[in-house]
Amino acid sequence: ALTSNDRVELSSLAALTDSSSAQSFLQLVELDGAGTGFSVPTELGLQPAPPQEESSASWLISELDLSALAASFLFLIWLSGAVLFGSRWLFSGLQLRRLMNQSTALAAMKASGETSEGDGSKRAHRAWQEDWNQALRTACAELGLKRRVELRFSKPTGGDQPENSPCTFGFMTPKILLPATAKHWQSDRRRIVLLHELGHIQSHDWVSRRVAQFGCALHWFNPLVWIAFDRLKLEQENSCDRAVLDAGVKPSVYARHLLDLISSMRQAAPLSTLAMIDRPKTTPSRLEARLMNILDSSTNPSRRRRLLSLSIPAALLSVLL
Repeated sequence: ALTSNDRVELSSLAALTDSSSAQSFLQLVELDGAGTGFSVPTELGLQPAPPQEESSASWLISELDLSALAASFLFLIWLSGAVLFGSRWLFSGLQLRRLMNQSTALAAMKASGETSEGDGSKRAHRAWQEDWNQALRTACAELGLKRRVELRFSKPTGGDQPENSPCTFGFMTPKILLPATAKHWQSDRRRIVLLHELGHIQSHDWVSRRVAQFGCALHWFNPLVWIAFDRLKLEQENSCDRAVLDAGVKPSVYARHLLDLISSMRQAAPLSTLAMIDRPKTTPSRLEARLMNILDSSTNPSRRRRLLSLSIPAALLSVLL
C-alpha cells in the first residue's frame, strides 16, 4: 500500500504533469496497492514538466528598468539644451528691454542744450525731427506700408565704442531702433536704412524669426533645424536688400552704404531683433555673397524670397507638430 510520503510525491508529480494523465496514473497505482514500490507505466506517456524559468521575468524587469533609466537620461539632456537655448533668447529679450530704456523716441527727443533763449536751436531741432518723419512717411509710401512705426534712437555710447546696428522689433507697434550717430546721417542713408528695416516690418519677419527661435530651442539637437534657421535669416536680409533696390536705389550706392555700416557698427544687436548687420563678425564669404546678390541686377523681384521667408518658419513649426 502507498504510504503518506508516497502520496505526497505522487501529488507533486501530478501537479507537474498533464492533469488527465496524472489522474489515470494515480488510479493505476491505487489498484496495484500490493507493494511499497511502484513503477510508472510507460504507456501513459507521462513526461515531467520543465522547470519554470523564474529568471526570465527578472530579466524582463531589469530591461524595462534600463529603458526607463535611459529615457529619463535622454529627457534630462534634451531639457537642459532647451533651457539653455531658451535662456539665450530670454537674455536677448532682457537686453532689448535695456536698450529700449536707454533709447528715446523721435517725438520725445529734445534739442541738446536748448534754453529759453535758444529759439534757433529749437527751430533746427524741429526741422531735424520733421526731416526724419518725412523720410519715414516717404519710405512707408514707397513700400505700400500703412502700419504705424515708431522711430527710436539709441543712447550715445561716447568715445570710440562701437554702436548697435539699425534693427527692428515688435509686432503690434513695430519699432526701428537707430544708433545715436543716425542723427547726423544724410538723406540718402536715411532712406536706405528705413527702406531696409520697413521691409522686415512689411514681411512680418520679426514674428517669423521668433517662431523659428522657438523651434530651435525645442529641436536644438537637430542640425537641420539650425541650417534652416540660418537660411531663414539670410533670406530675410536678402529680401529686404531687394526691397531697397526695387525702390530705385542703385546697387553700387546701396553696397557702399552697407559696407560703411558694417565697418562702423561692430556691436551685435540683440538676438530678439532684426538687425541690418546681423553679426559684427560677418564672415567674408557671407558678406561677399550678400554684396554679390545686391550688385546682381538680374536677381528676380523679392516676392519669391518673401514667400520663402514665410515658408521656412512654417516648416520649422511643422516639425513641432
